[in-house]
Formats: sequence, C-alpha cells, structure tokens
Amino acid sequence: MLYNIDLIINFYLMNRYELVVLIDPKLSWEDIKAKKGEVEKLITSSKWEIEEIDDIGFLDLGFAINKEQRAYFYSICTKLDNESMDSIKKALKVMVGINRWKLFRMADKEVFLKYSEVNKVALKEEEKEDGAFHEINRS
Repeated sequence: MLYNIDLIINFYLMNRYELVVLIDPKLSWEDIKAKKGEVEKLITSSKWEIEEIDDIGFLDLGFAINKEQRAYFYSICTKLDNESMDSIKKALKVMVGINRWKLFRMADKEVFLKYSEVNKVALKEEEKEDGAFHEINRS
C-alpha cells in the first residue's frame, strides 16, 4: 500500500484548539452572522475540519473593550497544524468587527464544553451553597 507521507505527517502534527472570538456588539445581526461565516470559512479554507461550534451570544464583559461593556461570544473547536494556525492568527488580527480573539490549545482527551453546559453546573453548585437546594426524597 502506498501512503501519502505529507498527509500522515500533517495528521500527527495537528493539534486540537478552541478559538474564542469576541465580535463587536455594535454590528447588526446580519453582520454578526457574516463575521461568524468568515471565521468558519477561514478555518475550512485551510482544509481542516471544525469539530464543534458554541454560539454563546451576547455577554457582559468584566472590563471595557473598545469602550464596550458587552460582546458577542463565539467559540469553535477545531484541529489545525502549525502552518494553518499561523495564517488564521494573521487573518484574525486584521479582520474588522472582531474585538478580541484567543486560541487555546486543548489536550487530545479534553472535552469541548459548551457555555450552556458549564453554566448549568455552576448554577447547581450555587444553589447548593446558598441552601436553596432541597432534596425531594428525605427519608
């Protein structure tokens, strides 16, 4: 059997990443959709797949970014090689309408947690700490 050596090498050089993008909240809903599409196209044009997407939505920020207290959060779990990662970083730096972005490297065994899942767990823990959590079956 003949194997394409470049594909095999790239497979082992690929790493999992989570890309979190903060989109300008002043943009219209159509422009936000377009920005999300641009980011996805940027990743898929480098011939690597998108594993999962978490469309979080508008959230309040802990500090102002470009005089804005809110941003539209968008998170993508993907596999990239180093060359693709560098080209994506360069493109994101000059993309208009994106206030901030961060690329986190994930371990192979790490699970991509969606914001809604993490938020549910946090709410349950707060209820337990506040004493508002009551067991239904007390025997």
